[in-house]
Amino acid sequence: MYWNMVLDETCKSWWDWAQNAMVIVDRNTRQVRYTDEYYLMKHLSHFVQPGSRLLKVSDHENVLAFRTADNGTAIVTYNPDEDTRFRTFVIDGKKIEVTLKPKSINTIKMNDK
Repeated sequence: MYWNMVLDETCKSWWDWAQNAMVIVDRNTRQVRYTDEYYLMKHLSHFVQPGSRLLKVSDHENVLAFRTADNGTAIVTYNPDEDTRFRTFVIDGKKIEVTLKPKSINTIKMNDK
């Protein structure tokens, strides 16, 4: 369960301490900002369907991999850096090399049939 899905510009909950939120709404300007957590949840909810299972990944920093219900593989990875990152993962004995743009959330969907 996600307790603070939407917060105002202070990012404080009703208990008056700062929290993470997927969406931040500025009460004065009415500007809406979608956070990295929103986009991560968007990727996970779209590519990882019920029946999928978590897989072990050789490099577990900012990456999740799943065997999907259709017997494919979904890899969700995040590059928080200001620079392009080159990553290599080993999942189920398969070596996967990817280039991640700066400040990006990426999903790699592979059909393993």
